[in-house]
Amino acid sequence: MGTITSGVGLMSGLNIDDIVSKLMSIERQPLVQLQARVKTVETERVAISDLSARILALKAAFAPLKGDLLFRSNKAVSSNQDLIQAMASSTAVAGSQRVRVEQLAATQQLVSRGVADADRTPLGSGTVVFASALSRLSQQTSLSQLNGQTGVTRGIIRVSDGSGSSAQVDLGTAKTVQDVVSAINTASGVQVRAEIRGDRLAIVDLSGQTTGPLTIADVNGGRAARDLGIAGTGTAGEILGGDVNTITEGTSLSLLNDGNGIAIDGLLDDMKITAADGTGFNVNLSGTLMATTRLDALNSGQGVRLGLIKITHSDKTSVEIDLTGAQTVGDVLSRLSTGGNVSATATSRGIVISDTIKGKEKLIIEDVTGGHAATDLGIAGSAAGSDTVAASLIGTSVYQIRTLGDVLRAINFATGNTGKVTASLDAAGKGLVLTDQTSGVASLAVEALGTSGAAKSLGLDGVPIGGVLEGRRLVATMNSTLLRSLNGGQGITQLGQVKIIDRAGAASTFDLSGAQSIDDVLSMLQAQAGGVQIKAELADSGLGIVIRDLSGGTGSLSVSDEIGTAAVDLKIAGSVAGETLRGGTLYRQFVSGNTLLSEMNYGKGIAVGKINITDSAGNMATFDVTKTATTTLRDLLRQFNNTNDKVNVEARINDSGDGIVIIDKAGGGGHLKIEDGGSSSASDLHIAGTTATGEDQIDGRLSQQILLGAGDSLNDLVEQLGKTSGLLSVGVINDGSSITPYRLMITAANSGMRGALAIDTGTLSLGLETLVQAQDAVAYIGGDGKTGGIRVVSSDNQIRNAIPGVTLTLTGKVGDYSDVTISRNTEGLTKQLSQIADKITDVLGRLDTLTNYDQESNTRGILLGDSAAWQVRQDLYSLLEDRVSVGGQSLNLGDLGLSISSSAAKFDEDKFHKKYDSNPEGIRKVFTDAKDGLWVKLDKIFAGLTDRGSGLLPSRSDSLQSKQDLFSKRADELTVLLGSKQKQLYAQYRAMESALAQLQTQQASLASIASLAASMKSGG
Repeated sequence: MGTITSGVGLMSGLNIDDIVSKLMSIERQPLVQLQARVKTVETERVAISDLSARILALKAAFAPLKGDLLFRSNKAVSSNQDLIQAMASSTAVAGSQRVRVEQLAATQQLVSRGVADADRTPLGSGTVVFASALSRLSQQTSLSQLNGQTGVTRGIIRVSDGSGSSAQVDLGTAKTVQDVVSAINTASGVQVRAEIRGDRLAIVDLSGQTTGPLTIADVNGGRAARDLGIAGTGTAGEILGGDVNTITEGTSLSLLNDGNGIAIDGLLDDMKITAADGTGFNVNLSGTLMATTRLDALNSGQGVRLGLIKITHSDKTSVEIDLTGAQTVGDVLSRLSTGGNVSATATSRGIVISDTIKGKEKLIIEDVTGGHAATDLGIAGSAAGSDTVAASLIGTSVYQIRTLGDVLRAINFATGNTGKVTASLDAAGKGLVLTDQTSGVASLAVEALGTSGAAKSLGLDGVPIGGVLEGRRLVATMNSTLLRSLNGGQGITQLGQVKIIDRAGAASTFDLSGAQSIDDVLSMLQAQAGGVQIKAELADSGLGIVIRDLSGGTGSLSVSDEIGTAAVDLKIAGSVAGETLRGGTLYRQFVSGNTLLSEMNYGKGIAVGKINITDSAGNMATFDVTKTATTTLRDLLRQFNNTNDKVNVEARINDSGDGIVIIDKAGGGGHLKIEDGGSSSASDLHIAGTTATGEDQIDGRLSQQILLGAGDSLNDLVEQLGKTSGLLSVGVINDGSSITPYRLMITAANSGMRGALAIDTGTLSLGLETLVQAQDAVAYIGGDGKTGGIRVVSSDNQIRNAIPGVTLTLTGKVGDYSDVTISRNTEGLTKQLSQIADKITDVLGRLDTLTNYDQESNTRGILLGDSAAWQVRQDLYSLLEDRVSVGGQSLNLGDLGLSISSSAAKFDEDKFHKKYDSNPEGIRKVFTDAKDGLWVKLDKIFAGLTDRGSGLLPSRSDSLQSKQDLFSKRADELTVLLGSKQKQLYAQYRAMESALAQLQTQQASLASIASLAASMKSGG
């Protein structure tokens, strides 16, 4: 049978491969054309995608113009960069201020006496206490706290003594009462002594002469002497100043009780007051607005000016409501809800009014002409709604408990108190007074409710006399501490009588029942004629009391309680053979439930994050510390103590009053474990860790008591101090001396007075010497001389927001000044607009390439004539030309210096500044207005070009992709058909070859038959 070899038919002699190839070439023409169309469409799609990517890059360049950041950017320039560096935030206001540096912050540093060997020389046995200086009992009273917190005007005073000599004392830099005392006592040319006596200053003439009277007067029209209560002429060689340490209704609650405020019980009622007629009422000090809240108590006692208000609903209908005669918040809510087609409720944030008509317009609440009710109620304003969500207006806060006046009003306006009990300040301006206006067989009484400590911390837990309850004082005497702040806030259990026997055997009993501050105790515990010869004073550390024997006897000095627990609680109970009885550490409380988390950790604040607590039974709970929901320690402690049985712990202020303690109550066999959950919240509170075996609590105290044995060395002390809670850092240094070179170096962990240390070495002789005193940075904002400007203080060398929105970093010479100028910072804005011009140029350049036609080469751009490319170009022009109007200001990007010329965008910075500087706030609003702003317009243009699904370019790309897919599918189908066609041709040629082979065989057979026939014929 015939076959095809080498592409040539054996029978036909034809070049079959060539013939099939040529035939298939003709057949492939539609496929080639289709593949060319696929490639063309793919190129178009890639071009569209590339164009879309460039448009998206342009949109990203516009994005920063949507918000306020670039428009509110400011810069601060210091005229003396070597003295002050300044940085402005977006909230800064343009202007200039002169800043003078008075002093730079310093970190306290101490060094001990030297020892021969750091590892082997024993220090002796005893206890060393390291605490924050805020634990000291002698806190310096700020001048700003005097005169009912109106403070003292700085100035110069003239002091003249009995000899006729005088001196001018400059109090321009005085910050505390102690600064005043020191300035007077160190004045040259005059012999006087200034001292603090309770709530007053006293000036004593030491000249011993009577040539002239002791006088103090203000100089140059100042009033510092008058504000300090010491202006005038002395009697018997002494000027006893007026009482300048008072409180008023405006006194902030945060200043009471040595800065610990009052202990309320969250949202619950805090105390119940019962009058003599047997009726009682509850008082709530949470500051939560309630339906029962009297309108008289709102706006810090200013009340509400009642009248007509107008409510315009979201469907543009309106109604006027008359609030005249309303007495409570509930009255207001009722009238609003029944007459205004709105729902009105009271919340902790204020009154909330929701529109019951779900229209598209705004809910508007306003005062009728001349009225003030809506404004005074905090509900004047507007809120937008929608077809599905009702407009809801959240009123501003109009009721708070932040001052003593707020407390008085909370009592006097409490529900049920119809004038039966009146609360007021006492005549001396030290505490509160409750006066029972009723009569009956009962007695005026104040009862604490729940876990609230408000009654006690307001000094109202005493016994009334004749229907009048005079509360304890709420602020300590100057430079002193209230007894209730001692022992971490636990105070004295029972004041009474204390017996002291001196070393000569004399005995005296001191009645301390009337004492309220540590200064009162020291004044009472003094030598008595015919009695004990002692002196009571604060220890050098300021952490406790020292009783010194002055009798000269050889017996024991002893202190004990006769009645009450004062000696024990003051930690002076005991007996010593020597002349000095050193009391224990009394730990003044300075951390309370009112302490802001932002003020914890030496003012650095507590990191936002989570705290994981696992109790000894293995139960675990996670607590979220957020700045919005948890702002005070009370908020955090409430979280820890209300865990719904997830973890069994108790959290409270610790016994040293300088942190919190977490106590395990599970009683399991494991360990209490506290961990940070992704931040440093637990570490910042100094409670991160795991209890040791036998311990059931983790105490975040700052103070540390180090117990040294007889053989302990400097290195042993350093090792124990290494376990402290970030109060200080320690190390041993070698000063190079030949005999006792090793010294303990102690450095406060934090700068300024906030980081200052109080160290009590007891009977140990560490010989601590202060190398660097802790001090705050001090600067004056404004003014020229020492008495000019506003004094600002910072614990580090950064002063934040003294000039609103500006941070000042003090770096240079004390006493010099710098002018700090704040202005708009347009660098970011101009840079962004320049970048936008570059991005527009990039898009236009790409468009030119894609739509170009070259006549010489007769080549056309891939998108020449494409409608999408044409639309993109038109929209780019629209970006620059379309105008918007907001608040009377009409603007387009062209006005700000952006233009298109010769297929390129340009940015004219001079034109921009000329326009922008004329009205920066107006231009900001034009850009950022959420409803009609320029960005809204731009966003719509970009959305029309690039949004997936509806945008021009994605839709065009999808269309091209569909076309490409269709063509590719057709090409694939045609390829299959061509393959079949080729196989068919080869099959046909094989059949032909086979037929030819058969014909050839038949021909040979016929020839053979013919030959045989011929042979037979010839032979026959």
